[in-house]
Amino acid sequence: MSKFEVSYTDSAIVFVNSKTNKAEKLEMGDVMAPIDAINAIRKEQNAAVSASRGAVSLLCELLTAPRLDGYKGTCPLNEAMPKELKSAVRELEVEYIKPIFCAPHIEKGAKAHTVEKLWQEYYSELNAGGSYAVAKGHVLRLFSYTGALPKHGDKVLTVAAIKKLLENLEKPDQEKSGIAGKLVSLSTDIENRNEKTDLGDYVTAIAALKSMLATYTGLQAEALEALTSNIGNTAHNVPQVAMAAIAKANSVNEPAMM
Repeated sequence: MSKFEVSYTDSAIVFVNSKTNKAEKLEMGDVMAPIDAINAIRKEQNAAVSASRGAVSLLCELLTAPRLDGYKGTCPLNEAMPKELKSAVRELEVEYIKPIFCAPHIEKGAKAHTVEKLWQEYYSELNAGGSYAVAKGHVLRLFSYTGALPKHGDKVLTVAAIKKLLENLEKPDQEKSGIAGKLVSLSTDIENRNEKTDLGDYVTAIAALKSMLATYTGLQAEALEALTSNIGNTAHNVPQVAMAAIAKANSVNEPAMM
């Protein structure tokens, strides 16, 4: 089960915690035109929120390039993004952003070397850790993991909302720790129950718990027996034997008890 249930309104994305049912509403912003996005990022020191929205808007535009189609949703969760994707995006930044950035300066009569100098200054700061760099890291993760753009209709998500979506892709701690972690979570839910908690049928629950206890007790005994039988053998490395025994026990198919 995902950590959050996600829904949208016309102007916001809503995250509802699946466990506490607490809702958090994060407003979205209007998509910026490319030139406005570039200018917003440039004026970051005086308009951080606008710069962040400009960054997300610009990245949404860049990521529609056909050459990036092969990277949409192809990266396994929690793995590093392909270097090729990062390189392709850098190429697109120059190809797409530079002409838009330079056009107003050229129209004003600025000399070529002046325009180039202004561009190099802008581009060197673009990925130097400001709003654009921060947004870019999260947006590319969302794109490479899910293939989605951080927008809904004509609204773009904030970086905070994108981070929430990425967090929602990760497995909850109890799933990362297997069935044992889920049992711990269930135990906590039961201990903190209230009058609205649906505990289900007591007889069925007790039978399932007894079956699970017997299964885990048996697996633990097998692991300890395997460890004990090998602990005196100097040809074996004790930590390795212990890990192997536990791994073998964990690989046993769980019984059908539900």
